[in-house]
Amino acid sequence: MRASPRAALGLLRATAALVLAFFGLGCSVDLAGQNDVAIVAEAEAPSATLRSAVATRLALAQIPADVTVISPRSVKVVVHRPLAALASDALEWRGGVRVVTLEEPLAGRAPGAHPAELARAARAERATDRTLVVVGGDKLVWARERSAFDGQKVERVQGASILMRGKAPDVPDGARAALGRTAVVARATPDGLVLDFGEGLPAYARAYRARLLLSGPTLPALRVSEATPVPDDRPLAVLTLALPALLSLAWLWFVRRFDRAHPEPRWLIAVVFVLGAVTVVPAGLVEWAAGRASPWLNPTYATLGGQPTALPLSIGVFSLVVGVTEEGAKLLGALFAARRREFDEPVDGIVYATASSLGFAALENVSYFAQGRMSPALVCARAFMTVPAHVFFAAIWGYALGARILHERRILLPFFAASALAHGAFDALLSTEGTGLAAVALVVGLGALFISLVRRSLRFGIVTERGPVRSARRALFPTGRRTVFVLAWAGFALSAFALFVLGAIHQANRERGELLVVFASAVFVLAIGACAWLVTRTIPLDVVVDDDGVTFAGARRLWAEIRGHDPPAGGAIELRCERGDVTLGPAAPAVLDELARALAARAPPS
Repeated sequence: MRASPRAALGLLRATAALVLAFFGLGCSVDLAGQNDVAIVAEAEAPSATLRSAVATRLALAQIPADVTVISPRSVKVVVHRPLAALASDALEWRGGVRVVTLEEPLAGRAPGAHPAELARAARAERATDRTLVVVGGDKLVWARERSAFDGQKVERVQGASILMRGKAPDVPDGARAALGRTAVVARATPDGLVLDFGEGLPAYARAYRARLLLSGPTLPALRVSEATPVPDDRPLAVLTLALPALLSLAWLWFVRRFDRAHPEPRWLIAVVFVLGAVTVVPAGLVEWAAGRASPWLNPTYATLGGQPTALPLSIGVFSLVVGVTEEGAKLLGALFAARRREFDEPVDGIVYATASSLGFAALENVSYFAQGRMSPALVCARAFMTVPAHVFFAAIWGYALGARILHERRILLPFFAASALAHGAFDALLSTEGTGLAAVALVVGLGALFISLVRRSLRFGIVTERGPVRSARRALFPTGRRTVFVLAWAGFALSAFALFVLGAIHQANRERGELLVVFASAVFVLAIGACAWLVTRTIPLDVVVDDDGVTFAGARRLWAEIRGHDPPAGGAIELRCERGDVTLGPAAPAVLDELARALAARAPPS
């Protein structure tokens, strides 16, 4: 039954309101190119590696920035205004640790004060955040002796401690110290200087970040000469908001290509897409509250500073806090469609689940792209690894949601738990040192699972008031060009990887793309699109023949409306039907011959 014009107008208004809500939420944060400051730093002598060293230093300090060379002795760094002070400190710190020993009592400070209170004394000594202020015994004293410790070989040692190899400075045993605003305990060993960052989960995160910074490159002596606001880059800001939506819509097109027999209404998919985006806000609040409630519920701390040995803990925390929260938020968005009459095929569960997840990923990417200043490597990684991962996570519980049309007692919880666990494992692997390839392998495996779930869902068509298909006599005949499908899937993955590598090289060597880089990127994007289209055309599906009729690719034809079939030709069989013919194939000749015999045997007498 068609909707009335008044109802259609109401749905159109609701969709428009949700779209405005999506863009409103995206615009509520500073986008890339907004509220920026340009910092000019000058070196004492020319350096051919100045830009790469500065870019690496800022990346290790987790400060997104655009770095350009003004001259062989100076660079310009454009950063978000709230990060300008941190960026200036990172530029003026050459590397290593400068040890400051204190002797004379500090006025107004009691003996035995907490080391973090030494930050002001460090600043008074023109120190940076990498100055180690050491207190001997139980006295709080002024600076008198300084020594440099610039060795860059920094290693993790037992617990939340790091070792800086080399000849250690003379510090008292068990000396209390402050590394910038971080309290540590320093001790000299034959191997070098050991810095202990304390106990508890947050200490591991502090030690990990300090190790990254201290093992980074040594910069020439830089002096920040100016820091001035820059005009907003409106095209970049608009791209930060528009590109995540376009990426998600491209993946949504890919998923909808599998549902060609009875495609879902565009307006309903749009509503679910925006509902998925809106759920980013409550999901973020839940994750923030969990992290504040206990360090054991904070995914940042669960990796113990990125240690592989902490994977069981980190997978559990990420699954419980991130996986359950985010997959639950997406499920809420998809349930809107699951209660409507348009939700009438098992494959609809996957379609609406991915629509909700892609809306979620779109708004999430607005934040990531803004924070990362539209880094080419970040955009490629999010577009071809994280966004499809969101699709594959949601497809697990989406399959169960669609299967409830056939089996009302189908329990959704186990599939939802598996989705949350896969989500948590993926995030934990990305946050652990040396497990990046395992995260890629997980996505590839989930992609294979996604194809399998789509194939199983497409063995059924629309479920009408006749009830679900329960016939025990269901014969399956495999079709599809499996070799072409595998090659297309491999081409998709290789093109995406090549685009990621190209983006990383471009980011490491120059700020703006040259014509060759732009041309190569366009070629890879076109290759990705062509391979994605070919995947949807050649996916191996099954022709299902049962007592009621024939089903292929979600299109179901009852025996009463089937008028016959043509002999196998061109690698397929044409099924003649009242509501439109259906092409069964392509398939191997032996499969087609067997299918033709089954059709002839099951067809009712004329």
